[in-house]
Amino acid sequence: FSFKQKEGTAAVPPPFENMRCSQSKSRGKLLAVTFLAVLVIAHYKLMKTIQTQFRSKYTLLMFTAVVGTLPLFFVRWAAKLERRMAASRKQRNENSEAEFLPPESELGDKIDEHSTEQNIGTEHRSEDSRHRCCCWLIPPEVLNRTRPSILLRQAVYIGVMNSLGFFASVAAITNTPLWISMALFKVDCAFNLALSVLFLGEKCSVLKVSGSLMSLAGAAVLSVSAYLTRNSGGQENTLFGDVASLSYALILSFLMVGWKFFLKDFSWPLLLTLNGMASCVQVVLMLPVLAWAYGSNTEGAHWSSPGAVIGWCLLNGFVSLLLAIWWSFCIGFTSPTYVAVAGVAVVPLTTLLDYLTDNIHLHWLDGVATAVILSGFFLTKYGYDLSESKNQQVETLLF
Repeated sequence: FSFKQKEGTAAVPPPFENMRCSQSKSRGKLLAVTFLAVLVIAHYKLMKTIQTQFRSKYTLLMFTAVVGTLPLFFVRWAAKLERRMAASRKQRNENSEAEFLPPESELGDKIDEHSTEQNIGTEHRSEDSRHRCCCWLIPPEVLNRTRPSILLRQAVYIGVMNSLGFFASVAAITNTPLWISMALFKVDCAFNLALSVLFLGEKCSVLKVSGSLMSLAGAAVLSVSAYLTRNSGGQENTLFGDVASLSYALILSFLMVGWKFFLKDFSWPLLLTLNGMASCVQVVLMLPVLAWAYGSNTEGAHWSSPGAVIGWCLLNGFVSLLLAIWWSFCIGFTSPTYVAVAGVAVVPLTTLLDYLTDNIHLHWLDGVATAVILSGFFLTKYGYDLSESKNQQVETLLF
């Protein structure tokens, strides 16, 4: 297939180009959430091992927060790599469009581009001099795009929500049977969809709502199966535990929508900076909690090997760091609702992994729940793919 172009006009892609772009982006989203699922399962098994052998939840969170500050040391490297990739893309675009542009227009564009680069360079130099006092904390590559006060507020928001989510999940699991808390946690699918429509302007469709509700129903069926086959029977349900479970789902939804809003002008330096600064906030918040835990012998008194605890917590910290970076990237690349529904699809996989490694009992409802959850995920995925293809068709008609 080939097409000709009139001289002096801009290049127009063939009618199948948007379709190919949409299919490629859809596959990219699926691969992104698949790798995210692998990281979630690895993190789940690692945390379960640490909790079973050492019972060190506060130390675990502190090491996770400390290791989470490492992205701040790689922001400048990410900014350099991003600039090189942008320059390479720009050069390729100029080479591909040069044959369609008349010489006068090309010369005018170069003159305008040169003046724009001068203005941008002057603006960046003024920004660097204005925020030079903050460079010891915030990398200058990010200061040129976002004001320090806004960046600090975003980091504080993420750090506080991460800490609140941790304490809410601990309160839910300790005051509610796991099969109930697991079902209530997955209400974040509905919360994410509602918050995305309210704050992000996301278009709501029948497919997205149906897929989210199907995933939520599958999580509820899986929880019932867990009660029938894997409930120990020694833990009673309390209203406080139910409220804590729903609070965790709501906190997680606000956190995901916040990430999507902060990354609307996506860049890897910004993502790494927010993750690192949010971890610094978590370290500050966890210091008094950790001091209380050690002072009251709530944690650390029964450790037979503190070195093993530190080693396992460090390993979990690096896995958590990779998971946090990729999780925030998936939210910025796709949608909070898309990632939340994909998170529900991880639950049957963790159940199957527990069956293979821990010999837990399975029920026929597990199979039904898995089919419903996966159907809901692919229905949601199809809804997002359909809306994106419609948007690209509108852009093609407009331009």
